[in-house]
Amino acid sequence: MKPRLYLHIGHSKVASTTIQALLDANIAAIRAKAGLVADLEFRFPANGPIKANPVGALQDMCDGGNEGKALLHQRLTELHRVLTAPRRRFDHAIVSAENLCNPPFHELFEPAKELFDVHLVYYIRRQDEWLLSAWKQWGVKQGQSVDAFCLEGTTTRYPAFTVAIQRWEPLATNIHVRPLHASALVDGSVTHDFAKAIGLDGKTLEHPGISNPSFDAAVLEVLRHNSYLFQHRDDDRVFDFLGEFLSKEHKPMRAVLEGKTRKTLCNYFEAENRALQQRFFPETDFDVIYGVDSAAAEPPPPTDKDMLLRFLGLQLRGIMDLQARIGQLEQRQK
Repeated sequence: MKPRLYLHIGHSKVASTTIQALLDANIAAIRAKAGLVADLEFRFPANGPIKANPVGALQDMCDGGNEGKALLHQRLTELHRVLTAPRRRFDHAIVSAENLCNPPFHELFEPAKELFDVHLVYYIRRQDEWLLSAWKQWGVKQGQSVDAFCLEGTTTRYPAFTVAIQRWEPLATNIHVRPLHASALVDGSVTHDFAKAIGLDGKTLEHPGISNPSFDAAVLEVLRHNSYLFQHRDDDRVFDFLGEFLSKEHKPMRAVLEGKTRKTLCNYFEAENRALQQRFFPETDFDVIYGVDSAAAEPPPPTDKDMLLRFLGLQLRGIMDLQARIGQLEQRQK
């Protein structure tokens, strides 16, 4: 029998950071169950803490042409040797990297088909919600309005969940696809669901909190009118600063789409979503996850004036908190 290789291939903006935090926090428990996890360098250490995020290393291999392809093949061969050794401690391995759903990673992993019993794990999301999350990460930096950015999904046909599955399907002996919705996940949790997908009992694991929390909609709206603050789409320095500066006590106001925009997106992706639901999670209620009615339940977006006033209030609170921290530092120095 071939050793098992669990490939969590994304999708980006669908709890990948949370899943990698789960692997980090439970590496000892995973090793105790004979599992290894890919680290930052796409190696599979048997001891010590790790960061289970090989996205950068895999991207370098992908961009490295024949040398990168050869290195990836070498790492997979080394892993196979460890998992099939006569006195082996481990019999399976786990890779979590959200960029794997992008081309041409499925081509680089062709050797895995001969070496391993490949189990794909892939999480998807309502496209309107995914595009809204992507706007927060990238569209804001480009100065686009939330509705204009999200409606581009109907021309780019992105996110392309079905296409990603079709790329990887020839390599896999098992495919686990679930939407990021409580009704489709084990115990309503993506980390519990992922644990079961890789053969673990989620109730015995430590579950970290949600990663990559969102910023207040008022902050995002002001930032998108000042896109010059970002040097490129991956420049997160402003976000990092605001994460430290703004108060953590208030509940962020969610960015919302206009009802017409949501309905357009739901209708556009309906046929694809029905096909995915019928194949991979038929036990769920389609309308609960993807229905247009649930999309129409969003409140109307606030006015520009309301957004500006809220942003000014958040700034004032941030200044007050900063003054309090300065006061605490001054007291410590006395």
